Amino acid sequence: GMARSELALPVWEHFADLAASAAPEDLRDRALGLFYYVDAICCGAERLGSPRAIPALRRLHASPLFHGRSSQGGFEPDFFLERQAYLELVIGRALARCGDRQGLETLVDYLDDARALLAEHAHSELVAISGADFGKDARAWRAWLAAHHPVPRPITNPPEPAKAWQL
Repeated sequence: GMARSELALPVWEHFADLAASAAPEDLRDRALGLFYYVDAICCGAERLGSPRAIPALRRLHASPLFHGRSSQGGFEPDFFLERQAYLELVIGRALARCGDRQGLETLVDYLDDARALLAEHAHSELVAISGADFGKDARAWRAWLAAHHPVPRPITNPPEPAKAWQL
């Protein structure tokens, strides 16, 4: 993912196909590492910022494991459901960085999430990607989305290890 190379796309496509048939218990299985694979693919896609990554990311997002996880409800006793929602947010973020409207819409959906960290993360990503700031006003963000065509905005800053080692 840190290489920013489209050579990774076939691997991401293959994994998206495998993840489509994953069972809910597979996501919790640390030995399978499904959670970490999804996060790593999204990290790579965000750095690449290529529209060619959108089909694999959309297939991931279409999975019931990673779709429709935002919540306007109250307290959630199972912490893992918040982690699952975070994965949906990460997929949305990666889609948005690749120039996909669906990704931006996912970020907007999380502005009203009851879990403050997820709502804050969605807001900060929308600001970073768009250059605009409408706070957490989902209606204003949707109006902005209707008036703008999404363009790829990859993450271009060096990854943390490169910063730390001054590469």
